[in-house]
Amino acid sequence: MPVAEEWRVVAEVWLRRGVLDPQGQAVRGALRALGYEGVRDVRVGKLVELRLCAPGRDAAEGQVRAMCSRLLANPVLEDFRVAAVEPAEDASDAGSAGSPAGPSAGGEAG
Repeated sequence: MPVAEEWRVVAEVWLRRGVLDPQGQAVRGALRALGYEGVRDVRVGKLVELRLCAPGRDAAEGQVRAMCSRLLANPVLEDFRVAAVEPAEDASDAGSAGSPAGPSAGGEAG
């Protein structure tokens, strides 16, 4: 039996094209009100970051695809993709700059 490793997996979930996105419309309106007239469309989705144990990269990705299909994404309204599968960092490294919860979250890229 293969030894389970800890993985960090990121899934992105967003509304399918053609599905009304009221949050995206509200953000678009607010951006235009702030002077960003060039914004034509905004779609708001969600990013789900998981740490899980699996015997390998393919198994970790497969588990997260199943989680998205069964719970994390509504198959009628939403699409998803597994955006990243990488070995998890030590728990002491949680919240590093590479994590959505890290120091750069909410800040300007660069």
